Amino acid sequence: MRALCLGVLFVIVGPAGAEEGYPSRPVTFIVPYGPGSGNDVIARILANKVSANWRSTVVVVNRPGATGGVALEATAKAAPDGYTIVIGSTSQIINQHLSKMRYDMVTDFTPVTISGSLPFGVAVLGTFLAKTLTELVAVAKARPGKLNYTGTIGSIAQFIGEMLKSAGNVDIVMIPSKLGTDAEADVLAGRVEVKTASSTTGGLRISGSTNSAWFVRALPMFFCYG
Repeated sequence: MRALCLGVLFVIVGPAGAEEGYPSRPVTFIVPYGPGSGNDVIARILANKVSANWRSTVVVVNRPGATGGVALEATAKAAPDGYTIVIGSTSQIINQHLSKMRYDMVTDFTPVTISGSLPFGVAVLGTFLAKTLTELVAVAKARPGKLNYTGTIGSIAQFIGEMLKSAGNVDIVMIPSKLGTDAEADVLAGRVEVKTASSTTGGLRISGSTNSAWFVRALPMFFCYG
């Protein structure tokens, strides 16, 4: 599957564009998620490169909340002078249509570039009995309403979870989480069986342990790429 997981950089600019000699002061780069998230990593890499190129300070500010809505609203309210930029993603586009957000991804922002993309997969604990997506669907069918998946409301995680329910014709229940790290903690603790996870390989280790019980395996055949 394609085109679900884009990371897109937006900037608010005035009608005439940035001022001559821009930037003449620090630029604020807002990230809609917490430290260590995919968008955060991409933003910090970009900030370092852009800062060196501009020979000016780029300050990365994490503003998690409301599936990115807090960050997008803060950016939309900022002065349209190019000194506040935000890294957005597919989740904010989805969330805009599911929640009452005070921003419009089309009219309130000027896109600058596609900053990166992340593959997503359906992930389970390494000790979970399903080893493939087909097996996961079979388990869910045998235990309707008993399996849970986690993610933030209005995010790509929820979108993929609902796609899984529809395509697999299974009854799994969403347990909302506030942050991606909360979702990971719930899977690691065994409180939730399934989550969607970004990964570029067949598996995703989300703790420092080498114990296989603390390994989250991204099930093959269900990835979406930006």
